[in-house]
Amino acid sequence: MTTRRAAADRVRVEGLGPHELQASGQRLHAELGRRCEALALRTLGVPEKGSPAWLQWRAALGTDARREQDARIALVKIAIFVTAGIDPTAAVIDARGAGVSWSTISSAAGISKQGAQTRWAERATAVLLERDAAADRRATPKPLTSPLDHFDAAGKGIAGEATRSRRGRRAAPPPPRSVDPALDHS
Repeated sequence: MTTRRAAADRVRVEGLGPHELQASGQRLHAELGRRCEALALRTLGVPEKGSPAWLQWRAALGTDARREQDARIALVKIAIFVTAGIDPTAAVIDARGAGVSWSTISSAAGISKQGAQTRWAERATAVLLERDAAADRRATPKPLTSPLDHFDAAGKGIAGEATRSRRGRRAAPPPPRSVDPALDHS
């Protein structure tokens, strides 16, 4: 991602700012990912993603079979991207997330295991750790709090705020009366 962003900053087209070019590049990247996944599914003989047939197929698979199928799809995506001369980093991340070994990824990419690790391990690890952390944050229930949780240790009010004691509290002053008796509704 850093490389793409740096490249977008160097590209200049008269009349277009870097933000428009970067947004277009991101749209193209997302579309390539969707198209590659559709091609991978078609190559494997899997129904189109999101279709009723795909939902039935997916529901019929057990958890282990789903993970294995996700790994196969990711490996086919890697091979398609490499064959097309497109960076397969996103597919490599999907493959690692599905538990695929670096040996298998390197075979799909047509490079050595060491080459695959050198090229993608740092990025894949960072993204997968962030995904796991985000999933943990969503899964962790937030503790319930009550207004009493905000009182200081002495129980005299919100910590750090000046508060009056209960005895010293006065009733609120009455609202100001209007000058025009017709507007006064008291």
